[in-house]
Amino acid sequence: MDKSISHYFYGGLVCWNVLHLETICLSHGKSSQRSKRTVSHHGKKKLYKIIMTPAMILTVLLGIIMLIMNWDYFIHVKWIWIKILIVLFLIYWHFLAYYYIKQFDQNQSYPSKQFRVMNEIPTLILIAVVILAILKPF
Repeated sequence: MDKSISHYFYGGLVCWNVLHLETICLSHGKSSQRSKRTVSHHGKKKLYKIIMTPAMILTVLLGIIMLIMNWDYFIHVKWIWIKILIVLFLIYWHFLAYYYIKQFDQNQSYPSKQFRVMNEIPTLILIAVVILAILKPF
């Protein structure tokens, strides 16, 4: 397998996960001043459109390229299919973040504890994906 594509894939995955929107949503929930919420809201939209969405697209495209280039290998290993399921879950998570952006557009508020939990899930998933790729347990 071409190692450079795999490095770019994991780089895209890191950008997509580390810069997750839930951190900003958490600060939105804690902020009591309307002006701070407005600035935070514009930041969320920019983060989602300029960084998160292109990183997601890059990650998915490079993952597909890796699969195609090494199909004979990947068709026989089970760990890659679990990794694909995890990435599909992250795609769902990505669009869930967009749902919350839209909810904040309508001045909906949520408890900050909800976003504290949501903030940690992508990081745990990133760790699981990297462990699957390195250890190849099955």
